[in-house]
Amino acid sequence: MIDDTELAVRPPRWRRYGVRLIGVVLFAAVLASVDLRQVWDSISRISLDALVEALGLLVLLLLLKCGRWFLLLTWSGIPQSVAESVDVYADSIFWGMITPGRLGELKRTLYLKRRHTIPLVRGSALWLVDQGFDILAIIAILVAASLAQPEVLGRALPVEAAWGAAAVLAASLVLRNGFLRLLRLSTSHTGRFRYLVDEATRDLLNIGHGRFLILFAMSSGAMLAYVGMVIALSADLPIALSIAQQMTAVPLVMASALLPISYFNFGSRELVLTGVFALYGHGFADAISYSFVFVLCYLLVIPVSVLLSRLGRFLG
Repeated sequence: MIDDTELAVRPPRWRRYGVRLIGVVLFAAVLASVDLRQVWDSISRISLDALVEALGLLVLLLLLKCGRWFLLLTWSGIPQSVAESVDVYADSIFWGMITPGRLGELKRTLYLKRRHTIPLVRGSALWLVDQGFDILAIIAILVAASLAQPEVLGRALPVEAAWGAAAVLAASLVLRNGFLRLLRLSTSHTGRFRYLVDEATRDLLNIGHGRFLILFAMSSGAMLAYVGMVIALSADLPIALSIAQQMTAVPLVMASALLPISYFNFGSRELVLTGVFALYGHGFADAISYSFVFVLCYLLVIPVSVLLSRLGRFLG
């Protein structure tokens, strides 16, 4: 096992954080070019019933993610109780929500090192696997929406491309061991990063197909719960979007959060929604109103994750 100091050489701080100002500039430009009174008129229509429904789906989302983390650790040979997993995972989500770039989520790796003496490289690899299941679920939802309603992205994605993406996704699930071994080979000469990939792929290779599908199903359920949150909160907005359209827009926004050009996804989210809404025939103000639904989801996650963490700590 390598020493934790060998993980990576960090780039200069200005390069790591300065580039994220792009999103801040984009968001400032958005606020300067939209009628905020019109936006407020839209989001103020969100009803109490919609908030209650969204909170229920949020609890389901967090429990599925906590359960996935528990199973991933258990199947990787790291003993941890369900209550402990709920406490640690929900706490890391809280810190992820309030730190730039969601760096707070890496608290899980520090906890594993402190509580279970798991080296940082191993903990980081497990975190990477956990995040990878989210990305896989996002792709699956996008593909499903494209197949259910081929015109969901207009002419930007021909139906043949949707079927091709579905075939690639299915092949990657069925032939995942081959893909993982190929990934290990392709990164065998990429310096310190290869240690992280080695650990992550080894954990995935040690998980059987049945267990892998269980984790994938839990991830898909969690992502669908998030889509449901946005659909519930936007139901009263004066914006007519089909379920398939929202099942495309929401995962694209989640995917945009992976771009290291923003703090808390401000700016990059609005950029994505503006383009998607243009394909749907909606205007700029509608896209920005819809983006504030995501901000509300973000604000709901913070207190709920704290309460869930305290519950796990109490039960533990």
